[in-house]
Amino acid sequence: MRRLALVGVLVAVAVTLMGASVAWGADTITPMCTTAQGTQPCAAGWYTAPILQLSWDWTAGGTPSNCNESSYQTDSVAPVSCTVSWGQVGFTAFYTVQVEISSPTATATPSRPPDSNGWYNAPVSFAFQGSSFSHIASCTSATYSGPAITNATVAGTCTDNAGKSVTVTSAPFAYDATPPTLTATATAGDQTVAVSWQTGGDMAPIASIQVTRSGGTKAADVATVYNGDGTGFEDRHLKNGVRYTYAITARDLAGNVATQTVKVTPDARLLGPARNAHVTAPP
Repeated sequence: MRRLALVGVLVAVAVTLMGASVAWGADTITPMCTTAQGTQPCAAGWYTAPILQLSWDWTAGGTPSNCNESSYQTDSVAPVSCTVSWGQVGFTAFYTVQVEISSPTATATPSRPPDSNGWYNAPVSFAFQGSSFSHIASCTSATYSGPAITNATVAGTCTDNAGKSVTVTSAPFAYDATPPTLTATATAGDQTVAVSWQTGGDMAPIASIQVTRSGGTKAADVATVYNGDGTGFEDRHLKNGVRYTYAITARDLAGNVATQTVKVTPDARLLGPARNAHVTAPP
């Protein structure tokens, strides 16, 4: 017989397995896992519920020795083995217990800090990173590009090697990629120009208004004549008959900018008769 022929040359055989029976000829050693669903041959990979009892099964006639038997009800990666002898021939089977009872965790991190005053004004990507006893196998990614909102969020998922998934949502952030609406007018006076403007249609509040003036004796010269957060101002000490160009720039808290220009020529006003004045026609 085959087994008898091997007795004189073979004392023991060691085999490493992951969830499969060890077989030598007609003899087998099988790790058995008992869970809440019952007892069956241990499977390869990860268990996500406790192994209530690890045991071993072998073909009849074998004599076991040094067989690890235990329960695994916490996160575990444990090598176990069992040796069974048939006469003078012994087999040792190895199995690695992999149990993950805990759940993975994950975080969401933006690719850059806010662009201006805590606001994003351009698409921003988020990386999702996870942690797990069995280690993370993969995570999704996400990019936010609108709509404008003060409490935007993005969500992503990480999956670990045990097949468990976790979904995480980013911390709220403010987003506005749209310039504010801006209209501007200018009214000429005697050596003065009154410039006024209106803003609106923007999620991020207006942070500042800047007005520059070009023209005069040196048309290429540009001067900043107003910085503030009002809705208008009066530019004085101008030259009548000279055409001036005003550029009104509105900047919101998110860093978005809108600009309007107006052209105007101050001039002296025509004098009219004083109120209640008596006018006499010439003879």
